[in-house]
Amino acid sequence: MLVLNVLTTLGQLSMLIMMGIYFIFSCTVMRALRQSEQGAEIMVLINREILNPLFYLCFFGSAVASLTFVLSRSNHYLAGLIFFIGTFMVTLIKNVPLNNALLEASGDASLQHTWQTYLTKWLFWNHVRSVTAIVSGALLLWPAA
Repeated sequence: MLVLNVLTTLGQLSMLIMMGIYFIFSCTVMRALRQSEQGAEIMVLINREILNPLFYLCFFGSAVASLTFVLSRSNHYLAGLIFFIGTFMVTLIKNVPLNNALLEASGDASLQHTWQTYLTKWLFWNHVRSVTAIVSGALLLWPAA
């Protein structure tokens, strides 16, 4: 039982960490990059650097935790469902393809055009991830209130 409690807590923690990552990109990072002449190039670097073991642990850990909450019909079912669809699936279906398109355009004459499209679409989907992660986080913390 102790192992299950520890894994549940670690899963919730990974979801909350990802909430912070989505939030900081929505309210700060992308605003700064939009103002920079090298915003596109910097975002390509960020996209490369973020793919590291610690990020993977939190990103996939949060997805596994949220899906586990759904499949086990736990008290965190709704938080898990909202998080899994609104962050993990949105990332795979919307944000990652945009990241790949930006990477493919880097060093190309079309980079600035791609960047302008990227800013609008990527930021919209990141706002979706932020809001759904915040709602999920609130639902996770609700029993503690």
